[in-house]
Amino acid sequence: MFIYQPKNFKSERSTLSEAIGRCHNPNHNRYNDYGGRGIFVHDEWRTEGGFQKFMEYVGPKPSPELTLDRIDNDKGYEPGNLRWATRSEQQRNRRPMSAEGRKKMSIACKRAAARRKVLRQLQMA
Repeated sequence: MFIYQPKNFKSERSTLSEAIGRCHNPNHNRYNDYGGRGIFVHDEWRTEGGFQKFMEYVGPKPSPELTLDRIDNDKGYEPGNLRWATRSEQQRNRRPMSAEGRKKMSIACKRAAARRKVLRQLQMA
């Protein structure tokens, strides 16, 4: 059996660590989108020796351009639901934005446009 040393697989270690934070730390800025929705990281991957088990399942990242993707966005980081994917593959695998999310996005865009307009006016003055 190959031993995956975290120091030799920094990107993969960071990927697992960030997933654990998003899913299991209520203070993480993305917790509501992950742990708050019931998304979790497989228990064995969060224990002593968990990185080794994680790597045995997903394997080393085949290319620096790939990121870890959950195949079903309503399920956790668990065996059978993970793959290394390109950014464009991940973009096609997103959950739909809720009506409330679209409304918040619209408000944020309008505020940003208003700020840009004010900045342009100040630059012209």
